[in-house]
Amino acid sequence: MFETLSERFNSVFRTLSGRGRISEENVREAMAEVRTALLEADVHLDVVKRFCDDVVHDALGTEVTKSLKPGQEMIGIVHRRLVDLMGPVDTHLMLVDPPPTVVMMCGLQGSGKTTTCGKLAAYFKRQGRSVLVCAADLQRPAAVEQLRTVVETVANEAKGSSRVGFYAEPDKCAEYGKAVGV
Repeated sequence: MFETLSERFNSVFRTLSGRGRISEENVREAMAEVRTALLEADVHLDVVKRFCDDVVHDALGTEVTKSLKPGQEMIGIVHRRLVDLMGPVDTHLMLVDPPPTVVMMCGLQGSGKTTTCGKLAAYFKRQGRSVLVCAADLQRPAAVEQLRTVVETVANEAKGSSRVGFYAEPDKCAEYGKAVGV
């Protein structure tokens, strides 16, 4: 997904190269392509609209720095707006007392959920907490095995207990995880 989005962005910026000025027309053309690429990547419509409007506002009439091409200038504008869009974010985890703290991971396939679960498990174990990971991606059995491998690696690398629970239905998995985690 990120490769496709990156390719689409690169294509848009290449079309701007060779122009001495970023005009309203070429900015709007470029942002129409960016809008389509973001929507195809399942970015929420309101987020896409706000992002594209902000980029157009920043880019309109921007004189291209002598050392930069218009495409490079546009990349800088888009980069700044992407950073604004995605941050700053409070990255602190809110742990409940008394335990258990329940963390549910959701996301598209290939977005890093399994790796993030492993990293969180290792982090919590270094903090002296016990970790229980329940696999609920039951449409893809390989995901369950990947999660088991990641958690076993964490269990071998950090002190403390680690377990992986597997059930046939996501709601049963969640109930089991909550019951065992108490």
